[in-house]
Amino acid sequence: SLNGVSSRGAILYCTNYPCPECVRDAIIPNKISEVVFWKDYLRNKLLTADEYELSRNRLIQAGVKLREFDFPQKRIREIFEMALLAGDRTEYRFDPIQLIKDPTQK
Repeated sequence: SLNGVSSRGAILYCTNYPCPECVRDAIIPNKISEVVFWKDYLRNKLLTADEYELSRNRLIQAGVKLREFDFPQKRIREIFEMALLAGDRTEYRFDPIQLIKDPTQK
């Protein structure tokens, strides 16, 4: 809990299936009741099958529900388009060319 606000019974929404460390150190101790994830372990190349089983078993033993969220490709595209438009409202502009320019040239 942060600033005395309890997360007991909260639903955690995350991009990837939780790793064993996140399950052990954050989800279970904070009494999260449900984890809703977008990418399952098969699409998360950083999580092995053994890690998936360890996470799954720990969550089941703690009584935490698991639910995969199906995110349609159309909606993903809409979100990215909105993010690109939001960038137009800020002063900062990302310039990928700056990353490849030779720093010795002015």
